[in-house]
Amino acid sequence: YNLGGHLTQVEETGYSEKGERPQRSTYFERDSIGRLLARLNDDARQDFAYDDSDRLLSIQRKPTDRGRKLGVTAEKLEFAYDILGRLTKEASPQGALTYDYDTLGNLTTLTLPTGQHLNHLYYGSGHLHQLNLDGQLISDMERDDLHREIYRTQGKLTSCFGYDAVGRKAWQYATTLPAEKLSQIQNPLIKPERYVEHAYNSIHRRYEYDLAGELSRTLDKLRGEVSYEYEANGRLLEQNPKKRFEGEAFRYDAAGNRLNFNTSRFDHVKDNR
Repeated sequence: YNLGGHLTQVEETGYSEKGERPQRSTYFERDSIGRLLARLNDDARQDFAYDDSDRLLSIQRKPTDRGRKLGVTAEKLEFAYDILGRLTKEASPQGALTYDYDTLGNLTTLTLPTGQHLNHLYYGSGHLHQLNLDGQLISDMERDDLHREIYRTQGKLTSCFGYDAVGRKAWQYATTLPAEKLSQIQNPLIKPERYVEHAYNSIHRRYEYDLAGELSRTLDKLRGEVSYEYEANGRLLEQNPKKRFEGEAFRYDAAGNRLNFNTSRFDHVKDNR
């Protein structure tokens, strides 16, 4: 970091299956107020330009000799904005994306380089209820009286979401049942477990919370049961999957930084992820 606290260099170490430890260095150049001006590594240099309103105008990539040998090419990405500061265009050698908004600032149309239009339909003050590509339906959303999403269609699948009395997500599932059948299944008099874990549901998950409002358990069709334990201040201590032998434990220093604890898996993580 520099004296202003801004990141100026990152050193990364990888771990290969052959025991090799490749290194990657990335450097950042900044102006006097901390804005990123350039990003450099062994493959290329990227330069960033801004307008007088501090909006990003362009990113220009210039490959190094090593980058060119790897197939990295020179490229420039440019941005345009309207008088309200909203992004209206991204242009690159491959084409341009343009953005249109309604009077409330909601994105209404994303025009693709092919000329196709990804349309966003809203109701009320900006609650998204449909996505379509030139009129061809991609996804429909239905919401409850509090505007929380309860259904979302995705091709032949419909995702369904339920909430508890204080608004926390209580369950979700994806089903192959047609939308008109769902209202027959989701009856307030029927326990949620019966329709959440229905045979037609490709995936499903239920959520449980402790008295402090922390997530205490999930029950998942794919992952099984996972429980969570916390410190009194709400920091996560343990994550314990019932199906697998390896859980995760977390410990913290006095400043709240996470420490390595009771496992070597945190010492060497492939590709630093």
